[in-house]
Amino acid sequence: MTTYFPSELLLKIVGHLSKSKLRELCFVSRDWLNVAQVGLFRTVRVNMVQKSAQDLIAFRQSSPHLRTYVNQLHLFGRGSMELPPMNIGDLFKVLQLLPAIRCLKLYRVSIAGPVEVTDDLVSSQPELKLMLSNFQSGVDVLDTILTRLHPTELHLQHVIVDPSDEFQPPFRQDAFKGVRVLNIGGVYNSGAPRTRWTTSDILAICPVDTLTTFGLGYDIDRHQHGEELRRFLETKGRHVECLNIDYGHWTVIEPEAEKMRLMMDDVGRDGFGGTPSEWPTIKLSTCCPALKHITFFLFVEYESPDDSKKSSAIYLWRYALRLISTAPKNLISITVLFDLGGNVPYEDLDRSTIYTVNWEKWDEVLRGFEKLERVSFVPLGFEGRAERETFAVPATQPRVSDWPEEASEFVYKQLSSLHKRNVEFRFA
Repeated sequence: MTTYFPSELLLKIVGHLSKSKLRELCFVSRDWLNVAQVGLFRTVRVNMVQKSAQDLIAFRQSSPHLRTYVNQLHLFGRGSMELPPMNIGDLFKVLQLLPAIRCLKLYRVSIAGPVEVTDDLVSSQPELKLMLSNFQSGVDVLDTILTRLHPTELHLQHVIVDPSDEFQPPFRQDAFKGVRVLNIGGVYNSGAPRTRWTTSDILAICPVDTLTTFGLGYDIDRHQHGEELRRFLETKGRHVECLNIDYGHWTVIEPEAEKMRLMMDDVGRDGFGGTPSEWPTIKLSTCCPALKHITFFLFVEYESPDDSKKSSAIYLWRYALRLISTAPKNLISITVLFDLGGNVPYEDLDRSTIYTVNWEKWDEVLRGFEKLERVSFVPLGFEGRAERETFAVPATQPRVSDWPEEASEFVYKQLSSLHKRNVEFRFA
């Protein structure tokens, strides 16, 4: 007697299998072959060091039944190896062969012109997630990709754009018109100093009232970047429900006397401790009245017993809390991703930034959010920040010591307002 399983159930099963198990499953029976191939080709990763765009096109053309399974396509290079740029026309030919694609990720890949993309090469995708990381192209090429693909979710992490005519705007008005989720981890012009922040051009052209999720990584020492973020949220942030902010690095404060004054100031101008006066004041309840989720990327460093040698990481923790305190009262979740510096003593919690944070003030602020459901502190270990997806929260992290467990117990004990509330607390 033949047992029949609904295809939906079979697809659920293969979704929990590894690639090696799926390959083995292909040899079980014809029915299992079809299901296993769906799992095998749902996400396709292509090493552009070993393959060319023409190889990819030829394979997809020769296997029409497989290309309909592809939901995610990742094209990537390796290390600092210089790769020949992929032609934008070839990129669109590849995408035309993938009718079910919903996510395109280009990592350590460059795309070149000339920009000659005909309408027949552009397939309409109702919902497309586009991720460009360590990516380089001409600004005209990037503009064409955006205006032709119309992604609804866009992640730009360490993107370098070659300059166009300085008298022409870098992007057309409709380049970002369909974007609802936008995370920018740094976009720069290769023909200008790092102070020429192409991210500014993106913020300026983003339409009002479409973004529901917005993330920005910027150099907090460049004070004009903070001001641009403030102006952006004031003019275009009223529908933003998820806000992600990466301050770039622990700040450098000069002269040393000013650093010492701020370090020793536990009160500051408004009770949150000393922070540089140039950092702008942003009132989220006014700018983003729909805000429900907020994420920060901060740092945890080794802290010397000598106050004169303490790191500057504490300023970012103070500034982040100050911003949280201005959020609307319907805030649901707060997430802090933090980079663990290589010199953090895992055996000694009180020599880390975690121990110097004013948790009593954190507890006071959290007490004001009655709808709060989740508070998370997630160490990201030692992986390079360019290697991770923009503002992505990892599901698990390898334990390198008992430090996360000790830090979790310490922090949760300080946040006493969470103990009698139904608030999920996560550390590590």
